[in-house]
Amino acid sequence: MRLPELDFIRGIAIILVIFFHFPVEPFLSKIGYTGVDLFFVLSGFLISGLLFSERDKYGDVKPLRFLIRRGLKIYPLFYFFMVVSLCSFWFYGEHFSILHLIGELTFTRNYLGGIWVHTWSLCVEEHFYFTIALIMLFSENKFWNNKHKVNGVFIALFVFSTMLELFNVLLENIYGTNYFFNVWARRVQTQYVFDSLLYGVFISYHYRYNRANLQQFLHKYRFVLFIVSLMIALIAPLGRTPFFNPIKDVLLYVSYGNIMLLMVTGEISIRKLQFSTYSKWFFNMICTIGVYSYSIYLFHVFVRDKIIEKHELLYTSSYAFLIYFVTSVAFGILSARLVEIPSLKLRDRYFPSRSQKNIFLQSQKAGSGLDNSDSPGHTVFH
Repeated sequence: MRLPELDFIRGIAIILVIFFHFPVEPFLSKIGYTGVDLFFVLSGFLISGLLFSERDKYGDVKPLRFLIRRGLKIYPLFYFFMVVSLCSFWFYGEHFSILHLIGELTFTRNYLGGIWVHTWSLCVEEHFYFTIALIMLFSENKFWNNKHKVNGVFIALFVFSTMLELFNVLLENIYGTNYFFNVWARRVQTQYVFDSLLYGVFISYHYRYNRANLQQFLHKYRFVLFIVSLMIALIAPLGRTPFFNPIKDVLLYVSYGNIMLLMVTGEISIRKLQFSTYSKWFFNMICTIGVYSYSIYLFHVFVRDKIIEKHELLYTSSYAFLIYFVTSVAFGILSARLVEIPSLKLRDRYFPSRSQKNIFLQSQKAGSGLDNSDSPGHTVFH
């Protein structure tokens, strides 16, 4: 089964990013970039949840299988997108740096530069997958069973990450900017944004292993937490002073994490939005966009640059944003159905998760012939 709350969160995140990458309503453009922060927190929460679940059920994790499965989720559609991108560059007679192409193809675009403005976040995600797989491989179970030790390590990492970003700002102010010490680097390089993903892991840990205390806390302060977190998420992005930015990043990922937890635990029910036919349609639309968020994210800048701007719709049509939005969603759904969904079916057939494999083996013994690609719950974390 899928969780509508998670699809709704994904939908909001991708809509924020779509607004950010198009010169439309000023306020939404200013806060739109935080959609990536929301994606990072959500990704950390869900991916670590998968690994925690595997660890609890089997006593260990299989990092190689995990990385193969993540690769078959990310790579087919991404490299399809790159093929389409190169074809468009050839069609329009545009040139690009080979170094930037290498950065894209090797998921190092956030250090080497790239041919697209938005693919840096996929690099961060990819680095996160390898990092958490290694952490799970080499960390002992007794470490994760010690909540005080886990809390101490995470708090130390959050403080270190913030201090690293503040140190970067200080060096920029003293020595000027260079390739590593500038606003661009702080926004896209993995070491500066990794804490958003780590916070997702942190709350996932407590959601799984400290659920009763967490639920009690969320229930007691749910309205205050929701209102304060929402206000921070709306107001914090407007502050752009260099030394405030690292603090703003912390406020954002904590706020988004709070909102996400309140929704996932049911303390704030978004399903109550479905109080009329129109609100149900709106809710389902956001959730559908969330289901296809990865493919929409990949193609929305392509739509802007190669369709809207190339055909001068940006300045000649009052419906430019609507065309951009609808076309981005359409491209995302089409590419997902052509590439992503078939790839996931092949993945689940040849590289099933351990739980899928067990379900398949049990069904074979029972003679039911159940296809493991349809095992229940496997799409929750896609």
